[in-house]
Amino acid sequence: MGFALEGQTWPQGSNVTMQLSLVGNQTLIDGFTSFNQSAEDALALWNEQLGRLQFFVARNSTIEPTDGDRLNSVFFSSTIFGGSFDSNTLAVTLRTFSGSTLLEADVIFNSAKSFDSYRGPLRTASGGGTLHDFHRITIHEFGHVLGLDHPDHANQNVVAIMNAYESDIDSLQTDDIQGGQTLYGAPTPTPSVAPASLFEAELLSLQALSGATHKAISDANLSAGAGTQLSATGTGQYAAYTVPVIAAGTYKVRVGVKTGAKRGIFKMSVGGVAQGKAQDEYTSSGGYGVRNLGTVTFFSGGNKTFKFWVSGKNAISGGYSIALDYIKLIPTDRLETESLKVQSITPIPGDYTSNQWFGVFRAMPASGGAGTYFKPNAPTKHVTYTVPVAKGGSYRVIAGIQTKPNRGIFQLAINGVNQGQRQDEYYSSLTYGTRDLGLASFSAAGDYAFEFAVTGKNASSTGYTLALDYIELVPQ
Repeated sequence: MGFALEGQTWPQGSNVTMQLSLVGNQTLIDGFTSFNQSAEDALALWNEQLGRLQFFVARNSTIEPTDGDRLNSVFFSSTIFGGSFDSNTLAVTLRTFSGSTLLEADVIFNSAKSFDSYRGPLRTASGGGTLHDFHRITIHEFGHVLGLDHPDHANQNVVAIMNAYESDIDSLQTDDIQGGQTLYGAPTPTPSVAPASLFEAELLSLQALSGATHKAISDANLSAGAGTQLSATGTGQYAAYTVPVIAAGTYKVRVGVKTGAKRGIFKMSVGGVAQGKAQDEYTSSGGYGVRNLGTVTFFSGGNKTFKFWVSGKNAISGGYSIALDYIKLIPTDRLETESLKVQSITPIPGDYTSNQWFGVFRAMPASGGAGTYFKPNAPTKHVTYTVPVAKGGSYRVIAGIQTKPNRGIFQLAINGVNQGQRQDEYYSSLTYGTRDLGLASFSAAGDYAFEFAVTGKNASSTGYTLALDYIELVPQ
């Protein structure tokens, strides 16, 4: 066991609400528009890994943070409820408990420090010193809220975001996840889809190689104790693997990696089409992680080409090599709107910016932690997504939505034919829900146009905004 435990936990099955009162709105390096939003994302990352506890949030909470009030406050302050921060402390988590049961946990960030929210190696602040990454520190502090301690203070030598000192580690590591699941169990797999397929990189057939050497590597911390390394010396060099996909379907793509001080940045394509975002494998010391490359739809099973090519390197990295542990394909019926291609959209009015018209929102309760918004100023406006359907057949169409007081009414059309009834997204407060859009028949596998057209608004609504979380196609 590498992780360390504090000795107290929340009751099993708890919903632990965090009161986020990190005042101020600003665009952060990673695109979040507030520290509250960054903190909410950190909570979502823990939620993905836990079975018998889930974090909830009170956004922009107006409660006065108080020690011993049985509320879990998250805020900036120059003091620790009147006490002093020492010069090196970035944040503290104060926990109240009775016996082995946690009752309260307050997270206080030192307002005297320079914070932003970003990924990758630690950065330098404009005035000198470290520009501290609020996001990774928040993940760490929420680990304390769960009941995790510092493994390095318990004489453990492990790669973990729960280690006592801020480092280039910016995400949950295997040791952190094992600690959280020891306390609260692992999430229950979704039963409606087939099990995931995990392909060990070292066992895949190397289809093509360009400009670099390629070899298998041994490491007890890798899945099955091995992986592969592309010893690249510059950009454009690549390795392409043959991945035997069992069946047509939509899959979440996850890639296990081994990070290090001489690692590069890679991009991935599937069948020649770019997949997901660029991934930086650099860390100042060796580590391991899982990268989210989005979702992909295959219209047939069989051998598929997964190509990894070097697109650059971190400015302080000593090399361009990339190391892969595995490729994991997780079947899903759900297509996240933030990952779908926008086929067409009503042109942006002259007095709007692109972000005022359409964009991605990030929120912990949303599926995948994000969704898309469309903010028209009148009816008849539309946004159309390209939705890949893996197999012909009959499907129940479900739309996940975010409601608010400024929401409009939409009509879905698939390839120009109205689907289901008009749907009102208005509600007096922010909530998440689903809308059943009925049964749809698709004659064959392929790409279909899903148009969401604004037809009006509720008399109580203040606007015409649509917020779509996901589209789910449930086979019948």
